[in-house]
Amino acid sequence: HSPHDRDVKHPFLAAVKKFGKDVSSIKSLMIDSHRQLWIVTWTDFLFRYDMNTGILSHYLLNNLKKQQTGVLEAYPNLLITSLLEDRQKKLWFATENFGLLLYDHATDRFNYMIADNNIRNGIRYNFRIATFFQDRQDNIWLGTDKGISIFNPSRNYFQSTHHIEGN
Repeated sequence: HSPHDRDVKHPFLAAVKKFGKDVSSIKSLMIDSHRQLWIVTWTDFLFRYDMNTGILSHYLLNNLKKQQTGVLEAYPNLLITSLLEDRQKKLWFATENFGLLLYDHATDRFNYMIADNNIRNGIRYNFRIATFFQDRQDNIWLGTDKGISIFNPSRNYFQSTHHIEGN
């Protein structure tokens, strides 16, 4: 089935058809603990389908970056690479060219963490956070284009490990 079918019966597909956006470039899907279906695409569009209400929401990464930075230029190549709901039910999004995003269910807004070279053990990346997972101590491990960054959001703990040429 697809939203292009003449008689769309599934509520998600009906919402997509009504929204009028093409989600044929789906990269990944995840249902969080709030019964929100997150649809990550190969574009800078992100969709959230509320399985409780049947409402489809969309987020344009370009607009989110403009809100965060205050700069009104277009940002090419913004992409979500991975998503994770941690044990505290916080929803994290790893990206290319936008850092690490944290979604706030209460406000329906995103906060973001960027690399800061002035912080010795902060998150380290050039452009890409590729993947992440949470260990038994609730540390979140980020695989980036600059190595591994480890942080614990509840203890304000950061650590970075990276390759040193010749070592």
